[in-house]
Amino acid sequence: MKAKSINLSADLTEALKAQAPYSKRGRTLAQNAISMLDTTVSNVSYELQSEIDRLYYKNFRNDETTAKLSSQLTKIRSDYSILPQKMREDVDSISRNDFSITVFGRTMAGKSTLMEILTHGDGKSIGNGAQRFTRDVRTYSYKKLNITDVPGVAAFEGKDDEDVAFNAAKKCDLIMFLITDDDVQPEVTECLGRIFALGKPVICIINVKQGIADELNDKEMKFFKSRLSRKLDFERLDGIKKQLYEYGSSYGQDWHLIRFAYVHLKAAFMSQQKKYEAYSEELLELSRFSYVDNLIVSEVTNNGGFYNESLQHMKRFIFDYGGYFGGYEKRTYTVTGEKVLFDLEHSLYLKPSNLPIYEPFTKDEFIKGIAELHIGEWKRSYVDPTVLDGTQWSIDIEFEDDHKPVHIDGSNAFPYNFDDLLEFLGVNEEGDEDEV
Repeated sequence: MKAKSINLSADLTEALKAQAPYSKRGRTLAQNAISMLDTTVSNVSYELQSEIDRLYYKNFRNDETTAKLSSQLTKIRSDYSILPQKMREDVDSISRNDFSITVFGRTMAGKSTLMEILTHGDGKSIGNGAQRFTRDVRTYSYKKLNITDVPGVAAFEGKDDEDVAFNAAKKCDLIMFLITDDDVQPEVTECLGRIFALGKPVICIINVKQGIADELNDKEMKFFKSRLSRKLDFERLDGIKKQLYEYGSSYGQDWHLIRFAYVHLKAAFMSQQKKYEAYSEELLELSRFSYVDNLIVSEVTNNGGFYNESLQHMKRFIFDYGGYFGGYEKRTYTVTGEKVLFDLEHSLYLKPSNLPIYEPFTKDEFIKGIAELHIGEWKRSYVDPTVLDGTQWSIDIEFEDDHKPVHIDGSNAFPYNFDDLLEFLGVNEEGDEDEV
């Protein structure tokens, strides 16, 4: 059996290809803004120089005061003058057709293993975690994906280390923050708080610590699967996530915007290696790393492809939801100016002719709510063929510009945060959905 590789490279290459025009457009917009800043700075610098000249030409009695004021104005003029050039350098550093990820994590959390998975490596960089293997920033490239490894959290040796790590984070497209499922240390939450403050998209990977034999056979595989199923307790792992949410609140931040993934990194790494090709598909499924794959591709599509900008041009959001016995309802949200008009139709009930126009959201509220659902990372269809009748649903998003409409549907199967959509739209839901 041929090993089934994590399909990150193919999906990412396709997403980057679609993202390239938006990257070019973003660079042009940034350069135009810098040109405007350059003009403003030149004018301000001229005025400051004029003030400096006046100080010397006027007959002030206190030469020391004149010299100090002149020195201060000269420094201000100098600082202002270099702003446009610094911005040009920053734009050049982030204007790429590839996608960059910066990886943070505690020592022994599995950071090197994660790097090997992302770059399809052979495991040579994986250490035992006892030493500081990642002393400096290192960048690896794979299929237009640039992954930067920074010193481990709590391994920073002074301010220089921190500056190097966070400067790398400032220039990346996505930050992956790796922790384990056994404990949340104060230094971890402090680092996550600083990362979150950068305003970058963050994926927090919780690596479940469960041993797996290096020499696999059917017996060892069955043993690992049994043990892992107990460690992958979603109620327990959700508890860690909620604990982090509370830490975020203490920093005045909303960490609900962070995407979380529960994985077993070593199983994902082993699934890529020829040595374990007989178990590769099962290892990949048990690792849950395909979910991380989807999150990365989603960030390329949503953030790199100006997904949120496209939502600014949304003109209609249609949500169909229901079942054969209870009937179906169709909710239509139409963006009109700064308002969102709501219309509700039900298959079993006639809509009153005098139904008032209802405005449940402003445009900004609605677009913000839809953006936070990360619908871009959903699959285009969710189906459970073992269930008849049940619940069917669909989403259609239409845009004013030439953006391709979005259609997603499902039958008795749902994306992981479907309940969040129902809550946001105020849908009264009966029964439970299975997360897929």
